[in-house]
Amino acid sequence: MGVMAEMTMLRLEDLAPFAEARQLARALRELALAARRDDDAAQLGELAKLALAAVVAVTEALRAGDPHGELVRFRDAQLLVTDLRALTYDAFMSGALDGRRFDAVMVDAARTLRELERAGQSARRRARLRIDEA
Repeated sequence: MGVMAEMTMLRLEDLAPFAEARQLARALRELALAARRDDDAAQLGELAKLALAAVVAVTEALRAGDPHGELVRFRDAQLLVTDLRALTYDAFMSGALDGRRFDAVMVDAARTLRELERAGQSARRRARLRIDEA
C-alpha cells in the first residue's frame, strides 16, 4: 500500500533568506532612484548592486544540490552583505544617506545576515548528517 501525502510547492519568496535579501535589494534600489545628486545616486547604486549580488548568491544557495554548495553560496552572500554594511556607513558619512535611511538599511542588513546565518547552520547540520550516514 502506497503512502499518500500532500505536497507543498514552495516559492523562493516564501524562504526567509531570499525574502530578506530581496527586501534589502529593493530598499536600496528605491534609495538609489530617489537620490537627488548624481554622486549620491552613483554611490547608492553601488550599494544596490551589492544587494542584488547577495540575492543572486542566496538564490544559487537555495538551488544547490548539496549542503556544501549551499554553505559556499550562503557564505558568499554573508560577505556581500557585510561589505554592504561598511559601504552604507561610508555613504552615511559622505551625506548620501541621512540618519533615518542609514538606520533602516542597517536594520534590513542585520536581519538579512541573521537569516543567512540560520540557513548556513541548517546546511551545516545536513552536511554533518550526510557525513555520519556515510
